[in-house]
Amino acid sequence: MRKIIFYLLLCIFAFAFLYPFLWMVSASLSEERSITNVTLWPVAFTLDHYIKLFQSIPISGAFLNSIFVATLVTFGVLVFSSMAGYALARHRFKGRNLLFYFLLFTMTLPFQLTLIPNYILMVQFGWTKLICGADYPWIAQCICYPFIQTTFSFHSTGSHRCCKDRWV
Repeated sequence: MRKIIFYLLLCIFAFAFLYPFLWMVSASLSEERSITNVTLWPVAFTLDHYIKLFQSIPISGAFLNSIFVATLVTFGVLVFSSMAGYALARHRFKGRNLLFYFLLFTMTLPFQLTLIPNYILMVQFGWTKLICGADYPWIAQCICYPFIQTTFSFHSTGSHRCCKDRWV
């Protein structure tokens, strides 16, 4: 009986959470005169709003631009985080732990705190109208360094030594 009540409450809260989204989709598929009706099914079904959207805004270009930026950022984060994570995991140098803790600390800073300094930096570099202005602030974040460093430090160094001996 407790499980039934628990799942019933979960369903009620899920519906309360999803209802605004479902109403928004329903309203976007309805005619303008019937938007005020609070129903989950469009009263007068139409796709005119979406046709006007695609005709008035170059949304397909913006979508492709977003995919391009996301791909560049993902590639950049993987490359730079892998290099830094490898260096922090495999090489022993003075201040390595301090650098690791500093990178870990920068993960706790909220994005809003670095927004204005990053924008000033982009203006000084002249990158405000270039794609690198959209990529750099995300690539420069230290979100992946600790994870990749931990991965490298837990793996055996035997394969690394084998490759190093073979090519030297």
